[in-house]
Amino acid sequence: MAVTTSSAVTVERLPSLTGVRFYAAFAVALLHLVYTQAVFADLTVQVALGATAPLATSAVSVFFVLSGFVLAWSARSSDTAGRFWRRRFAKIFPNHMVMWALAVLFLVLYGAQSHMIGATNGPIRWDATFANFFLVHAWVPDAAFINSANSPAWSLACEFFFYLLFPALYAVVKKVPRERLRSLAVATTLVALSIPCWALLFDGAKLAPELPLPVWQLWFGYLFPLTRLPEFVLGMLLARLVGEGVWRPSRMRWAVLLYVGSLVVSLALPPIFLFGPFYAAGAGLLVATIATRDLQGLRSRLRHPVMIFLGDRSFALYMSHFVVIAFARQVLLPEGGLDTLNAVLALAFVVLPLVLVSAHVLYVLVERPLYRRFAKPLA
Repeated sequence: MAVTTSSAVTVERLPSLTGVRFYAAFAVALLHLVYTQAVFADLTVQVALGATAPLATSAVSVFFVLSGFVLAWSARSSDTAGRFWRRRFAKIFPNHMVMWALAVLFLVLYGAQSHMIGATNGPIRWDATFANFFLVHAWVPDAAFINSANSPAWSLACEFFFYLLFPALYAVVKKVPRERLRSLAVATTLVALSIPCWALLFDGAKLAPELPLPVWQLWFGYLFPLTRLPEFVLGMLLARLVGEGVWRPSRMRWAVLLYVGSLVVSLALPPIFLFGPFYAAGAGLLVATIATRDLQGLRSRLRHPVMIFLGDRSFALYMSHFVVIAFARQVLLPEGGLDTLNAVLALAFVVLPLVLVSAHVLYVLVERPLYRRFAKPLA
């Protein structure tokens, strides 16, 4: 099935969307830097830093909406499903395979991820580890699968599922009458917002003492590819709304206010609301507003060359940071953690630079050259 672009949509580059990807990836890395790995000897501080979780979980929602938006925005009339899948495979799998291998090396060398909050102790679950490699582990409501190998790859498993569906989804989305786009986008947002409510129906064993959520609840409300699909579809619908002039431009401050407001509100709701789909409305408004400002030629710091440079490396940052932090925690920091001041200094001036440099190296040596090599069929 060919992937086509509506003639009503003028395809233009939206560089600010590249810039915002860095902020989203950095938010996820920041959570894993300060909270997920037990770095602070003072457990009160360590637990308190869990309040940064909405920054990271909402960033994943931004990623899913952004993915749907960009793919729909850049869909080509001459493209085919096969060529589309080839490009997506060439984009995601090189980084994934390298970091999966390094994650397995870490597990073999050091055993269970004993310094990770919420880790599953015990022998390596090779079934979960190989499910992670093939990006199917997010379909299994099992703590061992949730924390397998390079843990952040769960969202890549969702994206992989979205990519498989994209040609068929886009064929449907592009046929939606222009006058129904807005109501369908609202309905899709409401479906996403309802996911945490449905997740509350699940109970059972908790993932970990530090994360008192039932495994099934966290899986359904945060990790399950099907329940994250509405955010991706929302992004596709927003691409049409913006591209065809249906979207009414809003001020950036209102988009940021809704996004930040949803983070604050989620802190007062049951814990599952801290995870993912609840942030769809804020993420959608943010992505659409940023794109609209680019089309209008309005000033945006996200278009600065430094932000484009960092945004280009955002996927490498997302895929590499967790493993780099795990190695740094194991090799460079003491078993019992550090006092608060020294922990902050070590994270800011040792571990964080390692994370950023590693992302750049992964991008330059793996992601960019292999994408250029394999994204297009050989002549």
